[in-house]
Amino acid sequence: MSEIKLRPARFIKLNQIIPGKHCYNVYVKVISIQEVTEKFQRGNTINYVRALVGDETATAEIKIRKDRASKVITGQVIAIRNGLSSVIRDHILLQIDLFGLISEEKSKSINELKP
Repeated sequence: MSEIKLRPARFIKLNQIIPGKHCYNVYVKVISIQEVTEKFQRGNTINYVRALVGDETATAEIKIRKDRASKVITGQVIAIRNGLSSVIRDHILLQIDLFGLISEEKSKSINELKP
């Protein structure tokens, strides 16, 4: 039986993310973080973190579940693997779901951010 070889992940820039696309990989720098508690009419609440991230080409907001948000620190470069994107109020919102992954990338640096 032949051995299966895994291909390395292909990373793109923020301006290449298409609305509604999933399974993208991107390196971004965390600009700011905000904890959010959303309340619904039935009394349910959801806790998550909303962060502003960017690279040399664009900036975007990302929504991360509270239990995965400990890896996100302001000023840090992170890798988002297998992410989702959606459009909310004419802006792209990046999301990390159950199958997505966030990791700190010390070997990467993003010096200039596009506003």
